[in-house]
Amino acid sequence: MAELLVGVARAQDTDTERGKIEHLLRPFTILEFHADPAEIFGRMVGHLQARGTTIGDMDALIGAAALQAGHPVITRNVRHFERVVGLQVISY
Repeated sequence: MAELLVGVARAQDTDTERGKIEHLLRPFTILEFHADPAEIFGRMVGHLQARGTTIGDMDALIGAAALQAGHPVITRNVRHFERVVGLQVISY
């Protein structure tokens, strides 16, 4: 949701773009980021850095929240998320 809201902030018509995002997200549960996914984030980023296969922090946050909740990540950016061990990745 956070990444999508960046697009809203950059849109010429923010109200229309926000409406599109709210409609798109309606059937989904928005995951909270708290201590549990923060722990997963730390381990994940440390592991990826040690292997020299880092991903962006936003992608790592998304992956950590999904792993903690046991949900897949639906993305166009499969290449980054495939690096995260144990994360189910669905391309669209």
